[in-house]
Amino acid sequence: MPLLAYFVGVGTILVGLLFVAEAQLGPAKPLDMTTNFYGLPAPYKAASTPVLTVRDAPAPEIPQAAMAAARPADQPLKIHVTKMPTPKKVAHPAKPKPNLFAATGAASGNTHRVW
Repeated sequence: MPLLAYFVGVGTILVGLLFVAEAQLGPAKPLDMTTNFYGLPAPYKAASTPVLTVRDAPAPEIPQAAMAAARPADQPLKIHVTKMPTPKKVAHPAKPKPNLFAATGAASGNTHRVW
């Protein structure tokens, strides 16, 4: 606990020196380079921008009567759907892994390196 006693003693001395310095120097004076600015600045107001909106869709170039005559209503619309053939999977044989212990002989119990 000598560390705690050290900080208590040194802290007390430093606070006492602050009081002595304030008594000798007097109250703090305002700084020479100051402004008359007090408080918060005026709130920022951005310039107004026009709001972009979506226009109405243009009128169709083909009249409704011509669109109705283009496809008779008595014939249903025919859709031809074809199914794409699925590709066949080709099985590839697995490659044998190289024996990393062949040069050292670790697989045979010999753990000494052979150079």
